[in-house]
Amino acid sequence: MLVTHDRYLMNSLACPILFIENGKTSLYEDYDAMMHRGAVPPEKNIAPEKTASAGKAAYGKEQRRRRAELRTRIKALEDEMETLALRIMALEGEVNDPDVLRDHTRLRDVCDELDDTRFHQDEVLAEWERLVEEQEAYEQENDE
Repeated sequence: MLVTHDRYLMNSLACPILFIENGKTSLYEDYDAMMHRGAVPPEKNIAPEKTASAGKAAYGKEQRRRRAELRTRIKALEDEMETLALRIMALEGEVNDPDVLRDHTRLRDVCDELDDTRFHQDEVLAEWERLVEEQEAYEQENDE
């Protein structure tokens, strides 16, 4: 059992999600299904029945291409977020290094890079959230 509020982690899991709200529980197939909990009852999220032909009929070539682009870009952003998180951890370690603490110029440079990296991480996260919402909209259209 894992308890988390980390959206990135939840989205990357390949296991059911138990959602608890106001003392009630619902089981969802994955994070995307949980995010659509208002649109589709949980029972339908647990075992969706989709046929390949229905999906192909609902989407044209352009929509499939856009969905593929979204998946590719989302994956790239996830990789970039992971790289940025590792860099932030390294910079935070440098800030606590006694040698860096003694050199105010180096400390300022490290702190500036840390601020820039955190800002960039926020931008990447915002773009990732926007693209995931767009991807979820495509999936919701396909469910209807």
